[in-house]
Amino acid sequence: MTRLLLAIGVWLVPAAARAAAPCGANGVYQETVTSTRHTWEGDTVVPLAQCVYTKVGLDTFTVPPYQTEVMFAAYGAGDGYRTDNTAFGRTGDPGSVEGRLAVGSGETFDIRVGGLPTGSSGRISGVCDVGGYNGGGNSGSTLNACGGGGASDVRPSGGGLADRLFVGGGAGGN
Repeated sequence: MTRLLLAIGVWLVPAAARAAAPCGANGVYQETVTSTRHTWEGDTVVPLAQCVYTKVGLDTFTVPPYQTEVMFAAYGAGDGYRTDNTAFGRTGDPGSVEGRLAVGSGETFDIRVGGLPTGSSGRISGVCDVGGYNGGGNSGSTLNACGGGGASDVRPSGGGLADRLFVGGGAGGN
């Protein structure tokens, strides 16, 4: 089964977003999504656009003109599943979160995409004892152990940990 483990999606109205190029340095702009809005008057299919961030690290999102609401979806990074030896297995799935936020034109957000655990230099091939970017915990061992995945989150531009608006927690290590 294929899973999207490292991503943050931002859903937008296409016309305003297309001209504004809101997705930062590494976000990918797409106009392939539709949504059904349920109201008292009935259902309406609404075309949407999205910015998809999959590169581990820090990026930005700038609210396009005329955009009054944005939907964020954040997916934490997976654990350090060792592909070279199935005995170490997965310890859990990463967390995810979706939510809508009222925004103003030109408002900026920091987008952090959590990373998978990595190995210490000079260690056995396949070891993933160092926790992933953005809060993944270290394993505490360099033998048959993997650290945790990093969280993916959305914050106001320049915000710290206490300012997180949406957080998809990283998976635990083993």
